[in-house]
Amino acid sequence: QQEGIITVTDRKGNNSWVLLSALKYPANIAVDPGSKFYVLVFRGGCSLHRADLGGMEVKLLLETSEKIAAVSLDMLDKRLFWI
Repeated sequence: QQEGIITVTDRKGNNSWVLLSALKYPANIAVDPGSKFYVLVFRGGCSLHRADLGGMEVKLLLETSEKIAAVSLDMLDKRLFWI
């Protein structure tokens, strides 16, 4: 199985670092900077995971019988959408 990483950098493209590593097929990410968390989808996966911006406290949000292709956050109404 292929492993992947999530890398973070500042707005100028400097000071990059690995946030999470040894992930299985990371495919999509949505960040909520106001609440300081992100939602992660793995390629071909049927689940959504949430973690804080420091890469700690990774939690399973939900599992579904259908594959999740993309995720988006509505930060004003605090809703999560996926297809």
